[in-house]
Amino acid sequence: MGGLLSKGSYLDEVVYLSNQNVTPSDLNIIQKDTDFTEKEILNLYFRFYQLDQKENQKLSITQFLNLDELQNSPFKSRLIDGLELIKEQSKYLQGKNLTLDNNTGQEASNQEKADQKNYSRRQSKSAADLPKANFLNFASVNGTKKKLYKITPLNNNTQEGITSNKYSSKQLNYSFIDFKLFCKILNVFSAKASSSNKSRFLFRIFDFDEDGMLSKDDLIKGITLLFTDPHTGEKLMNKSEIERLAVAVFSETETNQEGFLKYEDLQLNLWETDFEKNCTIYF
Repeated sequence: MGGLLSKGSYLDEVVYLSNQNVTPSDLNIIQKDTDFTEKEILNLYFRFYQLDQKENQKLSITQFLNLDELQNSPFKSRLIDGLELIKEQSKYLQGKNLTLDNNTGQEASNQEKADQKNYSRRQSKSAADLPKANFLNFASVNGTKKKLYKITPLNNNTQEGITSNKYSSKQLNYSFIDFKLFCKILNVFSAKASSSNKSRFLFRIFDFDEDGMLSKDDLIKGITLLFTDPHTGEKLMNKSEIERLAVAVFSETETNQEGFLKYEDLQLNLWETDFEKNCTIYF
């Protein structure tokens, strides 16, 4: 974890750039609760500012998932569950004694209208511009350090690739992610985040039915996403190839012979890979 806020640091710049909406106390909490350095926290604030085009110091799930570093992830449609965003939203609403069925529902509706007015859809990148898919490659900037010192507005608010009928528009467009929560959510991608945090995140990504176990169907769905271009929808493997790979992974990983993988099974398998590197974003 980071140290406490010191004068003349990168964190002072965060306080200044945020017009003191982010306080020294907030930054102390971020340093205690995450593995980010002071410079990374500053870079994260630049990204937060980019996404917060309504300047209300809170992001919706839709806005959060527009983070540039997540755009090329084949698992973008699973990040809501993998990062437990709905769980975080529920905790926020409970803390405020609110639900999306009363005043917050209207508020979410107004946000959605504002989003549609103020943002244009992101232009799709061609397949040639995308990195080649590799197992558990979550970030578009894996293995590289990307610096960002300009505050430049983004021009998108697309929900493409985010949702099915599982999530309502109110859930996706209600703003609740402040900068502290923004950093907390992204901490799983820190190079210093624990292997346990990263492996549990990956387990949630593959656990489509959220039953705490991975079935062959879960693996097939996950591998299908992994080998699907996130922008064009082009399948890089056919159905039979995906099924054979899922069966092979399942047979090599399962230890309980009960027809599903537990978290411990996946964790043992991940130890033999470079999953930590492929689940790291350098901010």
